[in-house]
Amino acid sequence: MIRYLPHNEIDRLKWDECIAGSSISLPYAFSWYLDIVSPGWDGLVSDDYQAVMPIPFKRKWSVNYIYKPYFAQQLGIFSAEAPTEKLCKDFILQIPSKFRYAQTNLNESNPAVSDYTRTLNTNHVIRVDRDYSDIHNGYSRNCRRNIRKAFDGGLRPVSDLDIHTFVRFIFNNLEHKVSKLDKAQSIMLEKIIAASQEKAGGELTGIYTPQHELCAAGFFMQTKDRQIFSVCASSEKGKHYDAMYMLVDEHIRKAAGIKKRFDFSGSNIKGIAYFNKSFGAEAVTYPTLHLNRLPFPLCLLKR
Repeated sequence: MIRYLPHNEIDRLKWDECIAGSSISLPYAFSWYLDIVSPGWDGLVSDDYQAVMPIPFKRKWSVNYIYKPYFAQQLGIFSAEAPTEKLCKDFILQIPSKFRYAQTNLNESNPAVSDYTRTLNTNHVIRVDRDYSDIHNGYSRNCRRNIRKAFDGGLRPVSDLDIHTFVRFIFNNLEHKVSKLDKAQSIMLEKIIAASQEKAGGELTGIYTPQHELCAAGFFMQTKDRQIFSVCASSEKGKHYDAMYMLVDEHIRKAAGIKKRFDFSGSNIKGIAYFNKSFGAEAVTYPTLHLNRLPFPLCLLKR
């Protein structure tokens, strides 16, 4: 039986045990992460937390709606066995009627469900449960050349970035491209990093020039079998020296033989997809849930 539970009725210990034991354990669905990106989130729970689904929601114009929180790439249904299409549909059908609209991402283990998941998004992952030399041999020629260019330029990776320096660098070099990011998201990212460093092996790595100038930086999270490349940016100098190639190679080297997958957090943007694939990454898809119960004529605006 699937039950809808308001935030204060959720057993957080059992919830997190379900996420940790899931076939695709992602940090975005742990209770501590959801508390940061969607305070007051609710959930759907099957039986004694055998399967769960986060419900991040907001209210606007007297309408409750389910949304995709910032910095939470994939949510959806989590269970020890990969959910079937029937289980996913059963969860979707149990979303309370008070939520008149929903547009949020499910996860890679969730199959598309007719009438509810019309969009497929792209993520990129690479198997790293093998020797680094084997992984490196799968890099494209251009990728290996760009890594060498960064080394020849005297760049070096350093993993002692403090949170404020990292977030300031990210927003200074990314904000003009992502206009919706603001101070609230800056504070949110700082909280995610701090909590991740405490709970999920979060790591900040910067790439520095010989003059000790930060030119690229990335935030990485750990799960039981994944290293996730979460947030990153390069300065103009970093782009000139292809510093991001060095950054990713450094963390693939660290994950080799320890984790099962290096997760690029994917992208539907062709340029980013090209970068990810140059490391030998394969594309996997995850669906977006669309649910429209808005009254006429509002429903027409959200088709």
